[in-house]
Amino acid sequence: MNCSNPVLDEGQEIHYKFEFNKAQALGHPSKFFFSNTALSPPIEIMGKNPVSQTNFEISSCTARTREGNETLLEDCMESIPVPFVRFSVLKSNFVDTLCMLVGWAYFVLWSASFYPQIWLNFRRKSVIGMDFNYVFLNVLGNGSYTIFNTLMYFNEQVQAEYLQEQPYSPLPVLLNDVVFAAHALIFSFVYAFQACIYERGSQRLHPFYYITGVIYIFGSVSVLGLLAVGIITRLQIANIFSYVKILVTTPMYLPQLYFNYTRKSTSGFAIEAIWLDFSGGVLSFLQMVLQAWNVNDWSNFTGNPVKFALALITMFLDSLFFFQHYIIYRNSVEEK
Repeated sequence: MNCSNPVLDEGQEIHYKFEFNKAQALGHPSKFFFSNTALSPPIEIMGKNPVSQTNFEISSCTARTREGNETLLEDCMESIPVPFVRFSVLKSNFVDTLCMLVGWAYFVLWSASFYPQIWLNFRRKSVIGMDFNYVFLNVLGNGSYTIFNTLMYFNEQVQAEYLQEQPYSPLPVLLNDVVFAAHALIFSFVYAFQACIYERGSQRLHPFYYITGVIYIFGSVSVLGLLAVGIITRLQIANIFSYVKILVTTPMYLPQLYFNYTRKSTSGFAIEAIWLDFSGGVLSFLQMVLQAWNVNDWSNFTGNPVKFALALITMFLDSLFFFQHYIIYRNSVEEK
């Protein structure tokens, strides 16, 4: 946080006054003085009841001389992109760094999970063993996820609407989220392309998913129409596509599991992809635990049960693939 627009005389300092809830039981001071050259000024705050994170609103901005005279800088507040400061309390800087590394690790694992199946299809020149319904759900889910991330990251109107609803929350989408979603969508289309050009046997897309595709297209056009007449906002459209992603994620692997069951075989399905997906899920869960412990705040689990449940369900379904591949169908042979 800094104030770049006002021009200060030599010896002047920027004075930011913060307001906060008295229930937070924070100690003095309530005012902080930063020099006009300080980009990251150190602040020490003592609290009787420390919390993992709190926010201070900036209520005024003045310039103070060495003699103690203060001048209100009316244009200073306009030069501050976010008129509040977020304070976080961590138990360990090492754990905070570890959380970041774990996050990048599961990002790489989940991104890499698309490659084994593509390579297996290419090597066999066949998609027998890869369920087409599973491919369809991949395209549908990752397409919705890409739309959500793209709108949230690039659309200024969506960002403004989000910050209006959640003024103290950072935007929930980062650049790596956009890259991951786009990467997943591209390789989902590669799955579909391989299904068109390689040997497929008697495999076909179930009629239910044709109907689902029509409903998805009709629904997408409908929400755009509702936006045009002002019934819903751009942020609500982004959230709708995020709900579709959540809705698709849970049953996404079920068609492939059932397909393996009907064939009594996992041949043609890359188990390496499941190992990468499962490992990424474990690391994602580990990051949630580390973050919760480090800030002494377990609301990630109690406040967002959907995300927590999806992580557990995904790891459970991955475990079913392991059970099929390594136990009940381990002696299955490649179909000719």
